[in-house]
Amino acid sequence: ALGIIIGGFWGYRKFGWEKRCEHIITLKSALMSYKFQHNVSAAQFRIDNNLIQYKIRLLNDYNALQKQIHLSYYIPKSTRDKMFRVIWLTIGNVKLEQIDKNWSDFEKELEEIFREFDKMVDA
Repeated sequence: ALGIIIGGFWGYRKFGWEKRCEHIITLKSALMSYKFQHNVSAAQFRIDNNLIQYKIRLLNDYNALQKQIHLSYYIPKSTRDKMFRVIWLTIGNVKLEQIDKNWSDFEKELEEIFREFDKMVDA
């Protein structure tokens, strides 16, 4: 009986907790990659001041990240919803007056999501 209980805990740790951590790490990596692409595109925007080109440069990465977030069932729904709102701050800019604030909020909220991920992995 003790072997069954220990085996159950081992199985959960091996295939449950570790799998969740792998998904969190993969998603964090994708968010970091998107942040890099955003920074490159934002730097180019500062040079040419063309909002349409900025959005076009991010569109493929945005769509790929959105798909990955949708498929992240190991992440709580509230965190996934927060990620959707955060990445929208980059591509959803309509007014040039708000772009700096949106980008600043994107950086701050993304760091908050990373801290949430670290808590999930440490638990």
